[in-house]
Amino acid sequence: VISPIFSSDPNQGESAAAALDNASAAVSRMIMASPGNVPMAQVLPVLLHSLPLKTDMTENETVYKCLLGLLQMNQPDAIANKAELRRIFTEATAEGSRVDEETRGKLTLA
Repeated sequence: VISPIFSSDPNQGESAAAALDNASAAVSRMIMASPGNVPMAQVLPVLLHSLPLKTDMTENETVYKCLLGLLQMNQPDAIANKAELRRIFTEATAEGSRVDEETRGKLTLA
């Protein structure tokens, strides 16, 4: 369903990376608005594969709020992808990451 949007290569330039980041945030907003209406088993792995964000850091708060919310709800597909979430959170909290301090703190506690 969403694979074509996410098949862009973020290494093809800043605009391709920004488009991928914006798509990730849009999907995150859809999940937060109505998680029961999103086919999570198909959507979540595609979303996770696109993370962490590459260019548009203004979208970090939205994306990580969504992921943390899924974990807090013990959403089954999020739990099944815990290793991938750990990879994303580790990269997002690593030295030199462009994720803001407040979000880093939340991810460290996850």
